[in-house]
Amino acid sequence: MALEEYEKARKLGLKEYRGDSVKGRYPYVQVLDEILSFTDIVAEQDIGLLYIPIDLIIGTKTKGRTNAFSRNFYPLLDEKSEFAIKWEALYQSHLQEGIREPVIAYEFMHQFYIQEGNKRVSVLKYEGADSVLANVVRLIPQKDYTEENQIYYEFLDFYRLSQNYNIYFQKSQRFSELANYFLNIFEVPWSEKNRKDFQSSYYNTVMIMKKMKKYPGTIGDAILSYIKIFGAKAWLEEDKMQMQKNMLKAWDYMVLFGKKNDTKLLETPEKSEAKIGGLFQKKHLKIAFINVKSAKTSIWTYSHMEGKKQLEKKFGDKISVITYDNIRNEEQAIHAIKNAIERGCQVIFTTTPVLLNASLKMSVEYPKIKILNCSLNIWCGHMRTYYGKFYETRFLLGLLAGILTDTDQIGYIADYPIYGMISNINAFALGVRMTNPRAKIHLVWSTVKNDTKRILNDENITYILGQDLTTPDQQCSEFGLFSKKGDEIQHIAIPIWNWNVFYEKIIKSIFDKSWNRNNFLKEGKAISYWWGLSAGAVSIAYTSCLDEETKRFIEFVKQSIADGKFQIYEDMCATDIIEMDSLYENIIGEIPSIDYLEESAKKIVELQGTKTAKKGL
Repeated sequence: MALEEYEKARKLGLKEYRGDSVKGRYPYVQVLDEILSFTDIVAEQDIGLLYIPIDLIIGTKTKGRTNAFSRNFYPLLDEKSEFAIKWEALYQSHLQEGIREPVIAYEFMHQFYIQEGNKRVSVLKYEGADSVLANVVRLIPQKDYTEENQIYYEFLDFYRLSQNYNIYFQKSQRFSELANYFLNIFEVPWSEKNRKDFQSSYYNTVMIMKKMKKYPGTIGDAILSYIKIFGAKAWLEEDKMQMQKNMLKAWDYMVLFGKKNDTKLLETPEKSEAKIGGLFQKKHLKIAFINVKSAKTSIWTYSHMEGKKQLEKKFGDKISVITYDNIRNEEQAIHAIKNAIERGCQVIFTTTPVLLNASLKMSVEYPKIKILNCSLNIWCGHMRTYYGKFYETRFLLGLLAGILTDTDQIGYIADYPIYGMISNINAFALGVRMTNPRAKIHLVWSTVKNDTKRILNDENITYILGQDLTTPDQQCSEFGLFSKKGDEIQHIAIPIWNWNVFYEKIIKSIFDKSWNRNNFLKEGKAISYWWGLSAGAVSIAYTSCLDEETKRFIEFVKQSIADGKFQIYEDMCATDIIEMDSLYENIIGEIPSIDYLEESAKKIVELQGTKTAKKGL
């Protein structure tokens, strides 16, 4: 019997060997010593005795027996060889009493290489075992700036918490995001019970995933996407039946999260020849706007509500609009979205990244409702996102600041260290450098306690870019690009958000049915609208104190950007601009970690923060 099984295993090995050879792929197991000859190892850790996932065993430590195995450890040597006889004896022993003696393995970059016990691994892989007992030594490479290396170092941090080798990701920052979901559920560090509870839910997920369609990501990607929608507590407490029901409901979202390139950025509005008056016939849309604050207390909300007013003016009695203000947390947001749907709303705009999770959950629950969240989120499934290319206006204001500064010291007040913000700051720095290569930008953050005082009280900094606008009910004078001499403030120019452009064109696309033509979800991509000067979604306005010659120059550059004749970030793709996470050399300051932010800012950074900002998680 053992001989027959060896012959079957060898046939699999030869088939794999021939297939790899035809494809030009190395047909044997990998050799760790050869890999290490090109790698700097900074630490060696004795992990001890544990069960390791057999799928992560990809090679041998030394070259000795490499040619005896195909890439997946199936045997290749003749049935009469000494190797075959020993393999058969191991197989027989496995059937009778199991293979109990641990192998010796080296772990490098989350994969295992066997030093002793290759035939044991071969037998167990052939038999379809999930894991093998091993004494493990971990080899840690020198830290570098590659994505693969960064993910591995993040795995090391997560392993200290979970002692779990099964979880891995294809993108950086996902380990810290996953760990953060358990902050208020598990002890820190995780107790033995916490680790067992996590492992139990992991195995439930694996069992269900085996019944589902092929998944493009790792099991870690599947788990994190599930938790983002349904929550960590639910993932831990649900039985397999309920978990499977939820997965079936959210499968499209989970698949998108498991892909590396999962977003279709629409950078210009789709052109439509249809006139507003000819769109409607008997159609009517009921729309809801859901805000974290109100127009009286937040310039962000105020600007969106100005867009809503223009939307109502444009479409008249063909639409009706409901507004929900002061929605403070996810529970309230879910209640507001459900209430809007119960009241007949077919389109729901949630106007801040803070409402992203609630929007995502409700879009899974109600896939026929058009839910759009204002954020630069890069994974959203049925739900779409929308945002402005604010970096374009910051570049123009940087040009102005570089021209006007009389000290070569310019201030910049940023708010949240989230995706999109760093490209805004760097675009301003590029604008300054273009008109004044000597000037330096002093960066502070309004969400870091007392940080703004450093530039407001510095007499050498006479030009500052502050918050974008102020509401009629607020008395703040530090907005837009302004000059500061003593206590006197003079406004120069302000960036403008034309949210009405988004709202009008999105609603028009629903009326004329072009919304459905952009169903990239079928192609495995989510949709995010990211419009700038060319769409009229952002702009700038000047005060009377700016001379006409300077204004004409800025307008010339503005039009060149809108026409596509001038690229601020030349040779950079949209995703790289959005995910920018380092500051240019003419900026004095840094990206703050989440630990240094005020409590009110931490939630939005948890959701949308850059890698640097999330380091405290």
